[in-house]
Amino acid sequence: MTRYLVLLLVALLAIGAANVSASPTHSRARKHQQYRHTNGVQAVMAGHESARWAQHRRLSSSATIHHAVQTLFGPGARNTTDKLAWDRLAELTDTYGPRPGGSQGLEKSIDWMVELAKKDGFDVYTEEVPIKYWRRGVESATLITDTWTTPLHMDGLGFSAPTPKDGIEAEVFVVNGFDELDQAGAAGKLKGKIVLVVYEWTKYSEALKYRTTGAKRAEKWGAVAYLVRSVTPFSMRTPHTGNSQTAGIPAAALAVEDANILARIFARDHVAAPRVRLVMQSETGVSMSRNTVVEMRGTERPNDVVLVGGHIDSWDKGVGAQDDGTGFMSAYHALYLLKHRVQVQPAHTLRAVLFTAEETGVQGGDAYYAAHVNDEAKIRVALEVDEGVLTPRGLVLDGTKLDGAAWDMYQEISAMLKEVGVRGWRVERGYAGADVAKWCKHAVCGQWMNDTGDYYFRYHHTPADMMDAVDPVDLEDVASTLAILALALPHAE
Repeated sequence: MTRYLVLLLVALLAIGAANVSASPTHSRARKHQQYRHTNGVQAVMAGHESARWAQHRRLSSSATIHHAVQTLFGPGARNTTDKLAWDRLAELTDTYGPRPGGSQGLEKSIDWMVELAKKDGFDVYTEEVPIKYWRRGVESATLITDTWTTPLHMDGLGFSAPTPKDGIEAEVFVVNGFDELDQAGAAGKLKGKIVLVVYEWTKYSEALKYRTTGAKRAEKWGAVAYLVRSVTPFSMRTPHTGNSQTAGIPAAALAVEDANILARIFARDHVAAPRVRLVMQSETGVSMSRNTVVEMRGTERPNDVVLVGGHIDSWDKGVGAQDDGTGFMSAYHALYLLKHRVQVQPAHTLRAVLFTAEETGVQGGDAYYAAHVNDEAKIRVALEVDEGVLTPRGLVLDGTKLDGAAWDMYQEISAMLKEVGVRGWRVERGYAGADVAKWCKHAVCGQWMNDTGDYYFRYHHTPADMMDAVDPVDLEDVASTLAILALALPHAE
C-alpha cells in the first residue's frame, strides 16, 4: 500500500511540474505578482514593522491582511465583479428611489438588502427602531417685486413648521450671519419679516449652524419665516435640504443663485425691499424602521467585533446615491469581498450595520449604540462611510482606544497600502462619523474620507444626488480598502 502511495505522489508531482512548464505566461505572471508583493508588502511588513505592531500581529493576522491586499489590489485582481457594488446600488435606487425616514422606499430598500445578504450567504438580521419622521408636502417660494414675480428654487428644511394653508407673504430682511441677525432683532427690525441669511462659505462644519439653528434664532426676534442660502460651495440652482431644529416658524433653503438675487435687491436703497410668498405643507409622525446587521462571525475571537457601516436612509431629493448609498453599500461590499473574493475566515467578527434614520437625527445609530453598548461581544473598532465616495483618501481615526500601539498598527497597514499603489492609503486623526461617534468612548472609531475637498457638497441633499455622481471604480476601491482595514483588530482583551 505504501508503495502505491509513493508512486501516486511521484505521478502527481510530475503532472504539476509539466503544467508549470507548459504555462510560461502564468509562471511569469505569478513571478511578477510575487515580486510586487514580496518586495512591496512584505518589505513594509518586515522592514518597517514596529515593536507595537508586532504585539498585535496574531490578533490582526498580518498574513491574512497580506493575502487580502494581494487578492484585491494585486496584478489581475480586477475582473467582471468590478462594477458589482455599483450595479447593486443602481438597482436598489432605480427600483425604490429615495429613502426618507417613514417611507415605503426606505423599508422596501431594507427588505431588498436583507434578501441580498441571504443570497450572498451571510448571517443577516434586522433590529426595530422607532423613529420620528417629517414628510414634505406641497411647497413653493415666490419672489414679488414692483417689476416682476418669479418662482424661487427652494426646499423646506426637515422638521420645519408648515405655513398656514394659504401661505405667508412678507418683506425679506437679509443678514450676513447671526451677529447681524441678532443686532437687527434687538433693534426691532425683524418683527413680521422673513429673515434670509446669506453667509460666506468656508466649510460645511461652519455653515451648518445657519441651516440647523437659524429658524429658532429668527423666531425669537419676531420673524414670521426663515430662509437660508443653501449649505454648499457650488450651485447650479439646486437647493440643498437638511434638518433644522423645530421652531414655530417655517424654514427653507434657497438655491444660492436665488438667495443672491434677494440679497442684491435688498442692498439697493433706491428700491423697495423684496417680498416673498412662502407656502409649505408637511406632516410629522412616528413609525417603525429597522437597522440591518450583516455578520461574518469570528472563528477564534467571536466576541471581538469590527463594525463597518453607513446609513441606508436618505433625503427625498435625488435618490441618495452618494448620501449615503455609497456608504452602506461600501460597508456591505467590504464583507462581500472578504467572503467571496478573498475567501477569508476572519479570526474576529466582522459586522456591517446599515443604520436607519440618520438624516433625521442619527436615530438608527443612537438606537444601535443603546442596544449593544453593554453586550458581551465588544465592538473594538467602529468605522463609517458617510461623506460619499469620490477620489479615495483613506481613514480618519479617533477614540479612547486609539493609543500608540493601535496607531502604529494602522500606520503599518497604511504603509503597506501605499507601497502597492492603493489610492486610499492614508490613515490620519480626525472626526468619526455621526452614526459611530458614541463608540469613540469605548473603541477605535473612524470615518472614510475623500481627497476632493468640499466637492461632495455639490451633491449633498440635492436632486443631483443620483447614480451618475458615483464612479464604479471609486466605489470598488473604497470597499476593497475598507475590507482590508476591517481585518485589523487592536485591543482585543
